[in-house]
Amino acid sequence: VNFGTPFTSATFSRVSSVLSRNVILGNMTRNQRALLRVQEELATGLSILRASDDPVKANRIMDFGLRISRDTQFIRNISTAVSRLEVSDSSLEGVNGLLTRARELALEQVGSTATAQTRLNASNEIGHLLDQALSLANTKFEDRYIFGGSRSHQAPFVQVGNAIAFVGNVNDFNADVADGLRLPTNVSADRAFGALTTELAGLDLTTLQPVDL
Repeated sequence: VNFGTPFTSATFSRVSSVLSRNVILGNMTRNQRALLRVQEELATGLSILRASDDPVKANRIMDFGLRISRDTQFIRNISTAVSRLEVSDSSLEGVNGLLTRARELALEQVGSTATAQTRLNASNEIGHLLDQALSLANTKFEDRYIFGGSRSHQAPFVQVGNAIAFVGNVNDFNADVADGLRLPTNVSADRAFGALTTELAGLDLTTLQPVDL
């Protein structure tokens, strides 16, 4: 027996070599996966790419995403509502200016200097003022009539002979502005123009007879 030569099993040597190779390959695979994971996180800016990465955090992220999406929609609704009300305010300011001018014309024609011709001229101008008022009453925003209530796809005020008829309604145009909160985002024609008032009567200054206004 040669005791100078160490005893080494050939089978054990082969197994050790295969095991070492598998360990090295396994480490390389894990490193490659870790590198790929880092690359994905850098590319997306996300630490959780799939729900399986962390189910608890993934569920919280989904909840936050839904809330952000909902709040974003609320902000859009509020912005649209503000714009609609601004257009309504501008239209009503225009109508107020027309009424002021009509009042001035009426006062001018009750004086001693008024003549049949000045009254005729004033009457013609009043007709133009009425046409402008009708146009303002039928103002549209985002392809909807702002004073038509829920019937916003048709002109709420129409001319019928020598009269103006209101064919809209006074329902609120609501929008969701927060969780469980809906608010009207329009000015009704009744509040703006008295569209649902009773008959308006005036007095013909020439004949002193009642006039249906």
